[in-house]
Amino acid sequence: MKFAVLLENSLDNLSKQRESLKTDHGLSLYIEWKGRRILFDTGPDSSFAMNAEKMGIDLSLIDMAFLSHGHSDHSGGLEEFFRQNSKAPLYLHREALIPHYSRKADGRIVPIGVDPVLLKRYENRVRFIDENQEILPGLDVFENIPENFPRPMTNHNLFMKKNGQMGPDDFRHEIVLSLEENAGIYIITGCSHTGVVNMVNLVKQKKPELPVQAVLGGFHIYSRGGKAAVTNDYLKSLTDALKALDTDFYTGHCTGEDNFRKIETSLPGKLYRMNTGCSKVL
Repeated sequence: MKFAVLLENSLDNLSKQRESLKTDHGLSLYIEWKGRRILFDTGPDSSFAMNAEKMGIDLSLIDMAFLSHGHSDHSGGLEEFFRQNSKAPLYLHREALIPHYSRKADGRIVPIGVDPVLLKRYENRVRFIDENQEILPGLDVFENIPENFPRPMTNHNLFMKKNGQMGPDDFRHEIVLSLEENAGIYIITGCSHTGVVNMVNLVKQKKPELPVQAVLGGFHIYSRGGKAAVTNDYLKSLTDALKALDTDFYTGHCTGEDNFRKIETSLPGKLYRMNTGCSKVL
C-alpha cells in the first residue's frame, strides 16, 4: 500500500514540490491499494487537486472516494473532485448530510457541513454507508464507533442540527476505513472525533485474525494554531492507549505540533508526521 498526503495543515520538508504546494486546515489522502486508486477526503477547497497535479497524481483515474465525516475541512473539495473525475463513487455516512456547526473563539456558531445541493447534483455517484460494509474483498468501512475510551474533549465546540433541534455532535456520521494487505490491516481514520483508540479497537474486534500494520489520520486533540486543547491527563491516557495498541501511527492535521512532540517521546519509532506533499510505501 502507498499513500500520499494531498493536503494537510503543514508542508513536508522533503517534498520536491515544497515551494509550490498549498496547505490549509484540512486533510486529503491519496491511496494506492491492490491496483486501485482511492481518495480519502478532499480538504477544505480545491487546493488538494492543485497539489495532486503538482505531485503527478491524476484525479481522473481515482476508482473510489471516501468522506470520513460531514465537516467542510474534509469535504470542501468535493465539487472539484467531481469536476475532474467522472466515474468514481463517493462513499459517506448518510448522517454526514445533517447540518453541522462549529463554535468559534468569539462565540459565533458557524456552519461547517457538507453541501447537500452538491451531492444532490451528483446523486448517481453517491453511496451511503448505513452499516458496516465490505466494499471490496479486503476493503471494509465501519461506522457507529463505540465509546470505550473517552472521546477528545475538543468535540465540545461542535454541534449538529437534527430534526430541527441544535445539539452536540454525536459523530454518527464518522466512518473508518480498513484495508487488508501484507497479512495485516491498514486503518484510515480522518479526524478521529470518535477517538482513534475506539476506531482501532472496533476494527480489531471485527478483524481479530489480522494484526494492525499502521493507522493513518488525525487525533483531534488541538485547536487551530497547533496548541494543545486537551488536558495533560487526557494526553497521557491517550499516549498510554496508543502505546498499548503496538502499531505505527501516521498523524497530522488535528493532532497538533505540540501534542505530536509530547506523544512522540513515548512512542519512539512508532509515531510519524504526515504533511502536505509526503508519500510513503507501507
